[in-house]
Amino acid sequence: MHIDNDSVAVFELLKYALSLRPYFASFDWRIAEEEADADVESGNVKSFASTNDFLADLRA
Repeated sequence: MHIDNDSVAVFELLKYALSLRPYFASFDWRIAEEEADADVESGNVKSFASTNDFLADLRA
């Protein structure tokens, strides 16, 4: 699917991810949030100017 609007693309991705019930039913969000916070604090993150830049990085 091609979506020109970045906000709509992110929303659709999250909506799809949350529809994956078997995985998320047992997912420990507390641990995931702690890991994400640690990654942000250590600088282990990337920023992208656009959805296309993000997708290009995924394909690299």
